[in-house]
Amino acid sequence: MLNQFLHFINIFNASNKLNNSIIGKTLQKRYRITQFLTEGGFGETYLAIDLQIPINPKPKLVVKRIKPEKRHYLEITKRFKDEASTLYELSKNSNLIPKLYAFFIEGKDFYLVQEYIDGIDLNKEIYEGKYHSKEYVILLLKEILEILEYVHQQGLIHRDLKPSNIMRREKDGRLVLIDFGGVKDLKILLKNPQAKLKTTVCYGTPDYIPLEQFNGKPGFYSDIYAVGIVAIYALTGISPSQLQNNDQGEIIWQHHVNVTDELATILTKMTKANFKERYQNATEALTIVNNLITSRNINITYSDYPNIVNFNAINIPTPPTPPLSIPSHKPPYKRFKIVLIQLFNIIKSCKFKEKMIAGYNQVILIIIKTGKARQTKYILPLIVLIYLINLIPKPREVAGKYGYMVDNVIPFKFDDVDSFSESEGLARVTKYYKYGFIDITGKIIIPIEFDEASGFMFGGIAKVKKNGLYGCFDGKGKEVVAIEYEEIGNNSSSCYDISEEEFKPSKPLIKAKKYGKWGYVDINNKIVIPFVFEDAHGFYNGLAAVKKDAKWGYINIEGKVIIDFKFDNASDFYEKIAGVKKDNKWGFINKKEQVVLPFQFEDAHSFHPSSKKLAAVKKNGKWGFINTNGILVIPFQFEDAANFGLFQNNGANVKKNGKWGLINSKGQITIPFEFEESICFDEGLGIAKKYGKYGYIDSNGNVVIPFKFESALLFSGDYAQVTIDGENHSIDRKGNIISN
Repeated sequence: MLNQFLHFINIFNASNKLNNSIIGKTLQKRYRITQFLTEGGFGETYLAIDLQIPINPKPKLVVKRIKPEKRHYLEITKRFKDEASTLYELSKNSNLIPKLYAFFIEGKDFYLVQEYIDGIDLNKEIYEGKYHSKEYVILLLKEILEILEYVHQQGLIHRDLKPSNIMRREKDGRLVLIDFGGVKDLKILLKNPQAKLKTTVCYGTPDYIPLEQFNGKPGFYSDIYAVGIVAIYALTGISPSQLQNNDQGEIIWQHHVNVTDELATILTKMTKANFKERYQNATEALTIVNNLITSRNINITYSDYPNIVNFNAINIPTPPTPPLSIPSHKPPYKRFKIVLIQLFNIIKSCKFKEKMIAGYNQVILIIIKTGKARQTKYILPLIVLIYLINLIPKPREVAGKYGYMVDNVIPFKFDDVDSFSESEGLARVTKYYKYGFIDITGKIIIPIEFDEASGFMFGGIAKVKKNGLYGCFDGKGKEVVAIEYEEIGNNSSSCYDISEEEFKPSKPLIKAKKYGKWGYVDINNKIVIPFVFEDAHGFYNGLAAVKKDAKWGYINIEGKVIIDFKFDNASDFYEKIAGVKKDNKWGFINKKEQVVLPFQFEDAHSFHPSSKKLAAVKKNGKWGFINTNGILVIPFQFEDAANFGLFQNNGANVKKNGKWGLINSKGQITIPFEFEESICFDEGLGIAKKYGKYGYIDSNGNVVIPFKFESALLFSGDYAQVTIDGENHSIDRKGNIISN
């Protein structure tokens, strides 16, 4: 079947990754490629529209592109046509398998045009930490087996059954089986039991294939095994790779969940290590499942799906903290060393947030019991803190995929990763152009399904985007602000457009845009201030700048207008005064609307909390800096300027004679004017641009990593992302490319 053809492709393309995008092209003068979807072992998958259908919008299609090598081209061409024909026959008689509309060769590339299934794959329903009810699992078994029964009746084995290859169709909630790239033809065996298949290739996904399939000898019972594994995953919320086997090779899973004996018996038989002990085909397994539904009078239908899904996370208890064993017969310094080792082991056994609690409590015990209280009062917490920081996994790149290095490695399966946040213990990861979050064990906390995602900011929530709309999640994976807004917070990252100093957990407000207007909601998605403003800022010192009828004013957290809408522009009340623009000039007012600094500046920045109570202002074409009393502290002499800030090494970026450098709050030059762009610092190193390339400098302007990158990001922990010759890489703090 098609797997044999695709196996040839896998072999011939092993060292030739398919990167030639066809987005925007029209195939066969009919199928216009609009979007890249994914890339797999056999080729690339795209979204397309059918130009010959006389309606608008045009119907969507899926186009799979397979690019063979020149060797064996004639053999592969014949096989492609034969196997595509079989796939066409399979799909035309079932509405639960994507229809194959066309298959053709263009430019020596092979193409399959298939029905587009509007919905989500089961990876969005079944993933680590999420478990489902027995009703959900029984319906899941029934639906999958019904489709699989039809496939088996055609003499075919799917061979790659897994959550990502099963779609939940949006229009009716039914399951649809996709990706028949691994389907295997058993018709020859049905006609001639003595015949042998020509290939013994192992195809499939390791977590879902039984031993006989791994050895290249699959049967219908191999698909039954995979369905059983999917069901156990849904029931327990534990990834198949994390399940253990006993000495006989049987999967150990029942102790993870309370389940009826009947369902446990079905799943155990489906996943038997010996294929002879399993249900031999989908019809046999489906009969047993239907009998269970009838005998137990379980009345579930496809329309019940939304009511039987249980998305509550498994509450895995934290291991109890073992008592410290204090060796009293040892001298104090040896007692300290032994107890510290015990402490480290305790911390390593706890989950992220519990680490800090365990660490703090045990430090107190050590201080008391080692007899070194005064000497260790400050040293011990520091040592523990350093250790905890080192426990947080570090992102690494291997063979073009990213994972994390720690005591146990989180698999290298992501397209990109961030460092773990120290507040929530989560890291943003990217896979197939989608974003999500995992914890330090690798468990997915926020599904990898979003088009954009910020890191966790003040208040412990992250902003996400899906299907053009924004929402927010907290660190437990709960959607606290519904994904229904045109924009949330500021335009770049946080859900909160709010300063750390002003954040009040008791009543945080999040600015959001809906129906083309801005308003404010709380973390329960309740509208606090209606959507009536043309633009809006966050709250600082109790007031937020908002725009209405083309003019700016200020409101309080109840939505009451405190300063009328009369300004052409407005900044925030960071230092109890705010810059406002009127009659094309900037000045500064206080919260009582009294003018503190007259309207005399051509442009002005705010007095931000990290700006050292200085603000950059422009007068007569030059920039200088004033304090909150309006006194000119640094003369007007710069072509451009930014405020003092944390990401500028506590200095200010200023431009003079066409070059950028840094000055301190006294106006003294700390980094010379020799860079082509402003400099951004974090964690001791700054990104600077020189000779058209980016590099890294220290706080004195000394070059640490030479200027050789086309783009560069700030260091996060020990690593930073850079671009070299169009390729993205991770580098360490010495500039070495990290590959393992």
